[in-house]
Amino acid sequence: MKPYYIVQKSWRQASGDIIEIRQKVFVLEQRFARESICDNKEDKSIHILAYDNKGKPLGCGRLTETGEIGQIAVIMSARGLGIGSEILSKLITLARKKKLHIVSLNTETDLLTFYNHRDFIASGPVYMRQGVPFQQMTRKLA
Repeated sequence: MKPYYIVQKSWRQASGDIIEIRQKVFVLEQRFARESICDNKEDKSIHILAYDNKGKPLGCGRLTETGEIGQIAVIMSARGLGIGSEILSKLITLARKKKLHIVSLNTETDLLTFYNHRDFIASGPVYMRQGVPFQQMTRKLA
C-alpha cells in the first residue's frame, strides 16, 4: 500500500492545504515571493493533491482551463515516493478528458529532464523568474 493517496479538489475545498504546500516548497525552501504562489487562475483550475494516510498534505498541482499545468509541489519529506509523477499523470489524464490537444508548463531548468522523460518538449527561450532560470515546455496529447 502506498503511503499516500491522490484526490481531485476545487480551490474552495483545498485552498488551505494548497497554500500550505506551496508556502513550504516555493517560499520557505525555494525563496520565491509569497505573492507568486497564487494567482487569478486558482478558482477555475482543477487541483490534484496528495495526502499521507493520516490526512497531512504532501503535494499539489493544477490544470488551468487553457491547458496550463502548474504549481506542482511536493514537500521535502515526501519526495522520492513518486508523488510528483503521479500528480502530473493525473493532470494529463484530466487534460485528455477535457479534450485538450496540448498541455504546457513552465519549469525551473533543473527539472527539464524530469519533464523530458514524460514527453514534454522545451519551447521558447530560457527566461529568468526571481533570479531562477525557467523554461516553457509543451506536450501534445493523443
